[in-house]
Amino acid sequence: MIVSMKKIIVSGAGGFLGSHIIKEALRRGDIETIAVSNSLEGVEGIRIIRTGEFLKSDQSYSDAVFINCLFPTFVREEELAAGIEMGKEIIQKAAAVSVGAFINISSQSVYSSVRTKSAKETDEVTLESAYAKGKYESEVLTENLFNKGYYSNVRLASLIGVGYEQRIINRIAKKALAEGVINIRGGMRCYCFLDVRDAARALVDMAVSNPQGWKKLYNLGRNDESTLLELAELIAKTIGETTGREPKVTLSDGEDKRNSALDTTEFMNDFGWKPLIGTEESVRDIVFDLQANGG
Repeated sequence: MIVSMKKIIVSGAGGFLGSHIIKEALRRGDIETIAVSNSLEGVEGIRIIRTGEFLKSDQSYSDAVFINCLFPTFVREEELAAGIEMGKEIIQKAAAVSVGAFINISSQSVYSSVRTKSAKETDEVTLESAYAKGKYESEVLTENLFNKGYYSNVRLASLIGVGYEQRIINRIAKKALAEGVINIRGGMRCYCFLDVRDAARALVDMAVSNPQGWKKLYNLGRNDESTLLELAELIAKTIGETTGREPKVTLSDGEDKRNSALDTTEFMNDFGWKPLIGTEESVRDIVFDLQANGG
C-alpha cells in the first residue's frame, strides 16, 4: 500500500512558484527537499541538483513526489520552444528514474479565455496561445508517461505576489506610485488570482498526501474573481491608505470579455485546503514592497 511521502523534488525551484514551494517545505521542517535548478544557490536545509546533472542521473527516486514547475513564462516566442523542450526532458527523466508520484503544474490558460463562468476540470480545452499549447502538451506527456503510476496535472490560476513584476497588479501598482493615476480601458475583464504562498501551501499539502487518492486533473485557484476595474480601485485605495495620496482611477471606453475564473472545488474537497490570503492582502504586500524598494 502506498502511503504519504515526506520527500519532494521540485524542478524549476529557482522560479517564482518553485522557490515558494521550497520555502513552504522548509517552513514545515519535516520534509526532505531536493531542488532541481540552475539558479538556486546556498539554501540551507535542501539539496540542490543542477538541471543537467539531474537529466544525466540514473538514481531512483521511488520514495519521492516530484513537483514539476519548470516551464518558460514571459519569454519571447523564439525562447518558448527551447523551454518547452527542456520541460519535456524533465518530465521524461522523472518517469525514467521512477519517482513515486508526479505533479505537473499546468495552467488555467488551457481553457477558453472568454468563458462566462468559472472553468471546471470537465470543461473543453481551448488552446488560444503558444503558452497554452505548451502547457497542454506537458499534460499529455505526463498522462502518457505516468499512466501506470500516480500523477496529477494541476491547472493553476494566475499567481500574484511580491517581486512578480510581470503580473498586471504589480505593473499597475508600480506605475500608480510613480504617476499618481491609474488609467484603464474597459475594466470588465475578469481575473482569478492566487497568492503564490497559498499555491505553495496547497501543492505541498498535496505532495505529502497519499497519491492513491489523487485525481488525474485539478484546478487550483480561488473560487472568486475580480474585474480589472475592481483591482484598479483596490490598488488605488491601498496606496491611499499607505501614502495618504490615493491615485485617481480613470476609465476609458473598451471591451474585453476575457475571464480567467476557476472552480477549485475538487482540490479543496480532496485535500481539505482553502486559500488563506485574500487579494486585498496580496495587493497590500505588493504595494508595501514597491514602496520599500523605491516604487
